[in-house]
Amino acid sequence: MKHAGGWARRSSVWRLAGAISVTAAAVVACGGGAAVDGPDAAQAALAAQGRDIFRYDTFGDEAQWTDALALHEVIAAAVDPMTAMSVGLKVDAEALPAAVVAGIQDGSVDLKDPATTVALLKLNAVVGVRGPNI
Repeated sequence: MKHAGGWARRSSVWRLAGAISVTAAAVVACGGGAAVDGPDAAQAALAAQGRDIFRYDTFGDEAQWTDALALHEVIAAAVDPMTAMSVGLKVDAEALPAAVVAGIQDGSVDLKDPATTVALLKLNAVVGVRGPNI
């Protein structure tokens, strides 16, 4: 499947990030890096803020997508997760309950059903898209 490689890539990225974090913690614990703790902390805070904006901010365009285009109706009727991911949308695996992840892995969650897309939106698991009231 096209999205299967994304799970593996994401896992590799998190392992690399974990290794970097452990290395950074070791350097700080040994007294290294003290001169740059301030700027690093500020950069980390800015990065977290940027992630939150990208992940959750709607930039006030809800009316365009719901009132004018009725996109929520189109999604509920015709957009399955495989189609959504094929056009570039991403699912945040960390936002999914363990049972959903297991269902995706064992095939019991139907990735060709628009109802699954609606469920993912209600879980706030689609990166850059909000749909709690869909």
